[in-house]
Amino acid sequence: MIQTQLTCGARPGELFVMQPFKIEKAAPDLWRYYPGKHKNAWREGKHERFLALGPEAIEVLAPLLEGRPDDAYVFSPRESEEQSRARRSAARESKVQPSQQRRAQEKREAGLKVRAGTQFDRFAYRNAIRRACARLEIPVWTPYQLRHTAATECMTLLGAEATMRLLGQKSLDMAYHYSHIAGAQAEAVRRRLDEAKAAAKAKVAAAAANKAG
Repeated sequence: MIQTQLTCGARPGELFVMQPFKIEKAAPDLWRYYPGKHKNAWREGKHERFLALGPEAIEVLAPLLEGRPDDAYVFSPRESEEQSRARRSAARESKVQPSQQRRAQEKREAGLKVRAGTQFDRFAYRNAIRRACARLEIPVWTPYQLRHTAATECMTLLGAEATMRLLGQKSLDMAYHYSHIAGAQAEAVRRRLDEAKAAAKAKVAAAAANKAG
């Protein structure tokens, strides 16, 4: 979820509700994510605001969508916990002792160990980030800093207007903000941003090659 937010600049709450049926694969290198979409939206003929997802976000999301039910949340605390437990188990050199298994079972039976839910909220997301920061011994940061980082990158490469269109910031007129036109412009900005980032990476690589030569 962190990688996805950083690449597209979404609000944390928009990622909490991400489900496969809300994602439209418009092109191999450009997807549309409709945070407010519900399954009967097509009946009402509504054009909802969408977030344009480029190659970086697609690379992260594609494996998560594979085989996932349309109405299941893409980012699940329960799945994250199970994956983390599996990694710890694989890395453990010694077997779990019977006494440890017994204590874990007693906690579960006593209700002392709360099982993670299937959907993130702002508290679960912040706590997950705090735990990761503590484990890596780095300063704690907040989810909205990822959105600010994405905004800064877009601002640097494409300017203020493109940044507002891409992120759907509140300074835009609300009717324009939620219109189909605004979404199409965000999609165009997404493509321009991906092209600008690719050009910047190529320039750095060329400079490094020239220096090495």
